[in-house]
Amino acid sequence: MKRIVIIGATSGIGLALARLCLQKGYRVGGCGRTVSALEELKSAYPAQFEFERLDIRDTGQIPQVLNTLISKLGGMDICVVASSIGGSSAGLDWQKEFDAIQTNVVGYSAVLNFAAQYFIKNGSGHLAGITSLTKYFGFRNASYNASKAFEAVYLQSLRLKLEKNNIRVTEIVPGFVDTPMVKENPQMFWLVPVEKAARQILQALEDRKNTVYISRRWRLMSWLLPLLPFFVIRYFYIKEQKLKKTDG
Repeated sequence: MKRIVIIGATSGIGLALARLCLQKGYRVGGCGRTVSALEELKSAYPAQFEFERLDIRDTGQIPQVLNTLISKLGGMDICVVASSIGGSSAGLDWQKEFDAIQTNVVGYSAVLNFAAQYFIKNGSGHLAGITSLTKYFGFRNASYNASKAFEAVYLQSLRLKLEKNNIRVTEIVPGFVDTPMVKENPQMFWLVPVEKAARQILQALEDRKNTVYISRRWRLMSWLLPLLPFFVIRYFYIKEQKLKKTDG
């Protein structure tokens, strides 16, 4: 029975993935800031699921909390980092920007670093992190988009470093997934149900892929987005701002 630890298993993609893994017979360890969802999973799968509360912005607690969780599971074969917050989209509220950077950059890389060290000691393992297609361009949400670019490069670097240690690294690149994070933007298209996203992610992990786009059609956009000139991005940004003023 494989043992998977999911960081950010309290909502969205992380929670859907935890549920699916439990249904498939995995032993699952979940972490997050809000424990009510974790307590529900524990109640539904008492023999398969373990959890610990973890706020990855507090990097000092990561080793202790994850070591405790891994001990409860009896080990860790896969670690998925799904924690992410959106930052400030309406303005330049520094506290919101800082929280996004602390979560999506500092905490995210701290968890991956811990898991990499664990797998190196054990001689094998599988790391995975959720990034976003927004890694390819700046837009209304500076800290979020920039943090996703950091995450993608960090994962690629880990893949290069850890290959010799028999450690697989998977980047999970969602387009628009139907989670609370996208509710504020009614202009979303190709919206992927979160359960479908979880199924595709688990299949990619089982196939030990380097990169997976959720859903597959978003791979087309991954070819186009890096080529967009700034004036095109600016056009869509201004158009969105006008729509918001009209709606307001």
